[in-house]
Amino acid sequence: MLFVGSSAGAAPRALGLFIVPPPPAVLVVGLPEAQARVFLFAHGAAVGLGVFPDSRDATAFLDEVGFAAPRGLTGTPGPLGGAPGKLLKALNAGGVFVVQRVAPTARGTPGTHLANAFRTRQRVSNQRQRIEVVVLARAAEAEEYYAERPGTTIVVGVGAHTPLLIGVLGASGLLDHGVAERPGVVTPYDLAATIAKAAGVKPVPGGRALQVRPDPHPLQTLDALRARFLRDRGFGPGLTGVTSGLAIFGAVFGVLFAILKRNRLAAAFARAAAMVPAGYVGALFVPSSRWYVRSTVLVAAFVTGLVWPASSSKRFCGAVVLTTAVAIGVLTVVASRHPGGEPALSLWGDPLNSWRFFGIRNHLAAFLAGGFVLGSALLEAPLWLMVPGAAAAGIVVGAPTLGAQFIGVLTLAFGGALLLLGAIQKGARIWHIPVAIVVASGAAAGALFADAGRLYSHGGTAVESIRAGGWNTAWQFFRVRAHLNYNEIASLGPKGWITFVLVALALAWLFVWGFRSSSLSPVLRAGVAGVAAAGMAALVVEDSGFLTAGIYLLYPALGFATGYADRALLGARLGGSPPAQEPPRDAGDDHEGNDHAHERE
Repeated sequence: MLFVGSSAGAAPRALGLFIVPPPPAVLVVGLPEAQARVFLFAHGAAVGLGVFPDSRDATAFLDEVGFAAPRGLTGTPGPLGGAPGKLLKALNAGGVFVVQRVAPTARGTPGTHLANAFRTRQRVSNQRQRIEVVVLARAAEAEEYYAERPGTTIVVGVGAHTPLLIGVLGASGLLDHGVAERPGVVTPYDLAATIAKAAGVKPVPGGRALQVRPDPHPLQTLDALRARFLRDRGFGPGLTGVTSGLAIFGAVFGVLFAILKRNRLAAAFARAAAMVPAGYVGALFVPSSRWYVRSTVLVAAFVTGLVWPASSSKRFCGAVVLTTAVAIGVLTVVASRHPGGEPALSLWGDPLNSWRFFGIRNHLAAFLAGGFVLGSALLEAPLWLMVPGAAAAGIVVGAPTLGAQFIGVLTLAFGGALLLLGAIQKGARIWHIPVAIVVASGAAAGALFADAGRLYSHGGTAVESIRAGGWNTAWQFFRVRAHLNYNEIASLGPKGWITFVLVALALAWLFVWGFRSSSLSPVLRAGVAGVAAAGMAALVVEDSGFLTAGIYLLYPALGFATGYADRALLGARLGGSPPAQEPPRDAGDDHEGNDHAHERE
């Protein structure tokens, strides 16, 4: 029997009764991970880690490759519409036929799901290329297939759990420019887009065809990246619990002691609580998988604030929270310039369990927004500094290549607008609320449309959905996010609902206090009202609003506690305040200029 080969893409040659097909345009090889590593090491390749945050089940990743696109990003009813067989249909429509083979020795292994992703009835009206998908058990078997020298060879190393080992033979380096925008990180949709592009077919929207970032030792770099992701994937809940506990403890006792006129204790606990966000940011950079090891930084920060001999707790807290906000903003900018190293590895979400591959996570966005608004108010920053500061904070939080947080922009702009209007008007007014809502809505819309066209991102998907479905889709978008927030609360049982109610009531009380009180400086009261308003907005519009609002609550509590403590301890009469011995609960007796506030109470 004689076989005559042909170049990729050429028509098959006939010899007697035998039709000899050309080599495949793309060869996709599924191997056990260890065998894939052997094969990739023997050939020059660009490599990456296959991740699917919904599940660490490797078969789920392989199934999603066939879906070609997300069925809807978390919390977003998007237009991408990934479905079983979608990649195969796109390939067939482009004149590409897919051949699947599973070696007898590989049957029953997780890698068979790679072949299953293409196993359905195919309809190709004008075949011009073919893709061969083979699932094998040994690297030596892959060498036999690779001897055909196809146009592109893609290797998928499959273990029991993600991350998978993904390789594209050719230039040595890391796979990059995928959805995650992080070198070495590959989503199923990126792999689908890369297969389609290699076959000459336009990729299905949802993934991005991978490119190569040069690296002389890609497998070693990838091993370090894998170890880092595995190390960091589990400390989050424990560290969050310690952060919340210390912040709540400090803020509650700061407010309580201020009401009881135990001003030194109120000031001390407020200083301790103000140090918690800085301690959390520092804990992110501790090289440990154990939450309690990282928490030592938090405890140290809390104790430092508790014993710090500050002459003015108001200025101390303002400087600390504002500096923390600025630090988060600077780290975000630096991370965007170095996505493969620090501070991105510590600051961004872990791709094994978070779809927020880059940008500011919700709690850090709340630290930045709350720190900027309240820090500016506590320090009574001049308007010429607050206005550009608010604009810079909004850009960092909302820019698609920086913070990528359009909802974070909404809450930041809401609180910031109330602060600026209160500073201009020498106090918060009821009419400031609708103005701030308009400003916040405009800022969020601007952040959304800045992300338009990037269908794989939260913002881009939302824009495309609204364009396709109109206002009804926009309403559904917020409804879905509210439902996710509901599920977050319900998952905690009765304690979740109790905490939700307490947080909502505390934010509402501090918000009303910022409008009704006239005993402290107008800028401070506007700042308290602004951050409380941002927290209440987060309760409604954030998909993790229950948690984000709890973070926001820290800041107005600090403003309340330090304002009264400093007034009593320093004997200052800020903004026409009543005598220092007057208890805080009487601070709202003078309502001049705020008569309409009674109608809201």
